Amino acid sequence: MTVLIPDSLPLSETNLHQLLAGGSGCAPGDDCDLGPDNQTSGWWFYFNSTSDLVELN
Repeated sequence: MTVLIPDSLPLSETNLHQLLAGGSGCAPGDDCDLGPDNQTSGWWFYFNSTSDLVELN
């Protein structure tokens, strides 16, 4: 509920909870899942990324 859409986008001042199914918004149904602890309900986002190794001095 605290993740807000940036002002630079058309739905500014809207949070993700209002847009995702199962939240307080317009989408019907419920897309919430249980988290890795098998108890916490919410929307889980998984991102894949690739990068090069950066060596720290």
